[in-house]
Amino acid sequence: MLARRTNQKGMTTIGVVIVFALIAFFTLITLRLAPLYYDNYKINTHLQATANDMKGKPMTPAEIRSTLLKRLDIDNVKNITGDDIKIVQDKEKKSLDVNYEARVPFVANVDFIAKFTNHIEVPNR
Repeated sequence: MLARRTNQKGMTTIGVVIVFALIAFFTLITLRLAPLYYDNYKINTHLQATANDMKGKPMTPAEIRSTLLKRLDIDNVKNITGDDIKIVQDKEKKSLDVNYEARVPFVANVDFIAKFTNHIEVPNR
């Protein structure tokens, strides 16, 4: 006759706890970092929209900065200030750069710091 296996198969309680702890850890990381990347997506979208507005009419750097900050304020993006927006004018083009850092707390005294760089060039007409 064939011998029957009487040993149980599967994870122990410790194994299940470790798996749930890992799932909770990576879920927490995702919940902390996802809003930063979503805000950066909104910043990039508003930067593109501002560049499209610049193609229709000439705008001074102060008007560009004001327009971009108003759009971001409406969309509740709080990570950037007017100092983070750099506008460089040449004879052929205008360059808009939005470079900023965002800090989000993780656990206790551990923070995540994310650096974002957005760049767009608009030709002068």
